[in-house]
Order: sequence, then structure tokens, then C-alpha cells
Amino acid sequence: MSHCGPAPAAAADARDAFSPDILNVLRPRVAGIDVHKMQVTATVRLCDPGCRQPQCATREFSALPGGLRAMAGWALSHGVTAAAMEGTGIFWKAPYEALENAGIEVELFHAQHVRQIKGRKTDRNDSIWLARVCQYGLATPSYVPPQPFRDLRRTSRCRRTLTGDRSLVRNRIHKPLDHCGLGRGGAMSDIRGCNGHRVLKGLMDGRPSRSCPRSAAMCGAGWSCWSGCWRRVPTHLRCGG
Repeated sequence: MSHCGPAPAAAADARDAFSPDILNVLRPRVAGIDVHKMQVTATVRLCDPGCRQPQCATREFSALPGGLRAMAGWALSHGVTAAAMEGTGIFWKAPYEALENAGIEVELFHAQHVRQIKGRKTDRNDSIWLARVCQYGLATPSYVPPQPFRDLRRTSRCRRTLTGDRSLVRNRIHKPLDHCGLGRGGAMSDIRGCNGHRVLKGLMDGRPSRSCPRSAAMCGAGWSCWSGCWRRVPTHLRCGG
């Protein structure tokens, strides 16, 4: 029995134009850094022109400053020009800065973008995979601002944290006063202001209400009962008491 038309294989060859799928080496000498809290696993991957097969070498270093300097020096001794690492909490910052100060271009990747195959994760395998990602450009790195901007951001975040802590301390002062019926909210808006400091100092010193400076608003709110109520505040909650 005969059939019309070319064979299926021949038809496929006529329609499809195949081209080689080759991973281009963007950087011949790279490093992959797997970061942990107290340990850093680094792999150097070399793929120089004329080399038939890439060569890898792996070492473990301490995450302390001395170990990070040794890691950067080891990478430079192999001619590494770029390195890749995952953004793991805050542990990546010290190795990042150590490599950056050594003149190595560092790429920081989101962990989900460079995730390894499940069940094959070891420190060595992760560092080798990160070196491949860096060498072939398999993922887009995250943006990391220059060092002066990172320092400014760290300072601004510290200031924001201290401002929040100040509000927390104020609330801790208000809570025992309100709990014991001193009613500070009806007498003054800010217990940490100038008048508030003088009132608290007078209460802690045990002075009578008539000897403590107070405004007309305090007098109208029944401020004279504060001195008697102060005895109800537990000693360990009194500011300076």
C-alpha cells in the first residue's frame, strides 16, 4: 500500500530549521558564595578560552572578618572578576563588602530566582550553581546601592528605630499612671514635656501638690489628687523612684 506525500521525518526536516543551543560564557573566571551565619562556602569556576571543560575548586571559610579577607584573597589569586551570592537575611552583607572592597564585582540574587533542585542541596552544590549562574548570566541580580547610600540607609533606619523606641518608652510611662488613676490625659497632652518632667519630679520627691509648678489646665483637672495617687504606683514602675 502506497501513500502520497513525503515521509513524516522528511517533512519535519523541511519545515524546521535547527540551530545549536550554546550557553555563552560571559565571565571566564567567577566565584559562587554560599553564605551561612558562621561559615562561607566559596567555589571558583574557571572557563578560560581554549579550556575544553570548566574547572572548579571549593573551599570553606569563616564568616568572621579574618575569614572573609582570606576568601577575597583566595578569589583574587585565581583571577576572579565577579562573584554571585544569595540574599540570605543580613548574613550576605559582610561577605558582599569584603569582596567589593577587594575589587570584585558582586551580584546578589533573590533566593527564589536561583533555587536548586530539591533534594540536591548542599553547601558545595549551591556554591557551584551560583558560580554557573554568574558565569552564564542565567538570572538578573538585585539592585544594591553604592556603599555611601547603604551607610545612609543604615543610619536612617537606625534613627527610625530609635524614634519608635522613644514612643514605646513614653507609653510605658503613661500606662502605670493611668492604671493608678492619676488621669494624666486630662491634665497635660505630653507627659514628657517640660511641665510633665517637673510634675513627675515633684511627685517622685514627695512634695505636696501646692509646691509643684502646674498650669491652669492642671488645676482645672483636679491635679491636687495626683500627689495622693502617686503612692499607689508600685515602686519598680516609678521613674527614678
